[in-house]
Amino acid sequence: MPQTHFQWGLLVFLLMCLAVLSSALAAWTAPQCAGMPLLITDEGGVFAPLDLDALVQDPEYTVAELAWRITEAGAILVAVVGHTAYFAAPHTDWFGSDKVVLEVCNPAGECSTCGIDLEVMPVNDPPSLALPHQIATDQGVPFASIDLAEYATDIDDPDSALEWSVEGQRNLEASIRDGALFLAALDENWFGVEDLTIRVCDTAGACAEGVVQVAVADEDALTIRLIDNAGFQLRWHDVGVMIDAVYKDPASRFPEILTATPPFDADVLLFTHSHPDHFDPDAVAQYMAAQPTALLVAPQDAVDRVLQIDPALANRSTDVVLERDSYVSLEPRGIPLTMYDFPHGGTLNISYLVQLGTHKVFHSGDVLWAQSELCRLLALYDIAGEQLSVALLVPRFFSTAQFREQMRDYVNAIVYVPIHVKPGSFSYYVGVAAQEQDILVMDRLLETWVIPSP
Repeated sequence: MPQTHFQWGLLVFLLMCLAVLSSALAAWTAPQCAGMPLLITDEGGVFAPLDLDALVQDPEYTVAELAWRITEAGAILVAVVGHTAYFAAPHTDWFGSDKVVLEVCNPAGECSTCGIDLEVMPVNDPPSLALPHQIATDQGVPFASIDLAEYATDIDDPDSALEWSVEGQRNLEASIRDGALFLAALDENWFGVEDLTIRVCDTAGACAEGVVQVAVADEDALTIRLIDNAGFQLRWHDVGVMIDAVYKDPASRFPEILTATPPFDADVLLFTHSHPDHFDPDAVAQYMAAQPTALLVAPQDAVDRVLQIDPALANRSTDVVLERDSYVSLEPRGIPLTMYDFPHGGTLNISYLVQLGTHKVFHSGDVLWAQSELCRLLALYDIAGEQLSVALLVPRFFSTAQFREQMRDYVNAIVYVPIHVKPGSFSYYVGVAAQEQDILVMDRLLETWVIPSP
């Protein structure tokens, strides 16, 4: 009996040894990771792709036969495509250390894990500055102080730690105290515009700067307001003109448009053409019912659609028919208008020249012709002979340096504004405007711009 117990004990011992040996052999025959690197990049930077084949060996299989998968990941994003690993910080401002664990297996199902350490080094970011395009007041009316913290952010420093400076003032007194901009006209009778450069720096010395126009408006100043897309309101004294501004999109955002509630009241509604991103007959009929003195000037097809809804508006509507390469003038409510034929495919498109006091505004409408044809029409109508306060032009004019040069040759304006800009395209025009000061990008709905008398 003791011998039998001994035999059984020996058998159990041998089986345990065999299990340990099998485990050791499996570990030895599994893929082996070696020389795992520490991957480092700077905040906002990019990790180089990692070639996983260079990090592993297998005694029986080639690296091409091995398969990889992610078993553990932290904040850093990781993807394995074939035999290459890609890493990325969760966002551009993230920094810190992290670890990713990958599993590598051979065709026999033998696997190992490989840990990869990653580090994103912190980098001081300059402040982000987005100043308003313009700060305006009326002649003789004090400026309100401007809290600059509303226009600057810094991910590394609190607002109170930022340092501000301002320069460029000639007719204005400008100073910054406790993060607030204070402005005053040196002469209370002065009016006009002045560009100020505002600079903000963080505690590490990284800076950002921008230019803001400061306007003091006299009683004959013109105010222009972006409604949406190519829709604008012009206001001079108590006279209001709306161009391509009453249609479904802005009316859904600002229901007050349909009731002509200030600031959306106008004496004359102008429309360049009848496409739905410029004009809606139901919205126009509602507006004119709410504003019983408003007049409508539009292409004939647009007016016809309004009169189908409310025939009583016929005595307050002027339909325009233009022959090719022709123009016509009229004065609704005493406002001088000239309407030019600038075709938009098969649809009549009217470009408007509106005169309000000493100010002239040109609105191109939605013109689709090639640049050479646009220049031909501008020359034919001698638009360059008009001293414009504002030119509202389709994006084509701003799309290249050559086209912008032609724009200034054929259109003479104080300010050029791109209209009908696709929402995702504004950054390009903002970049152009940063280099060319006579270009204004109005990219905020209901944004206003004041132009004092010439």
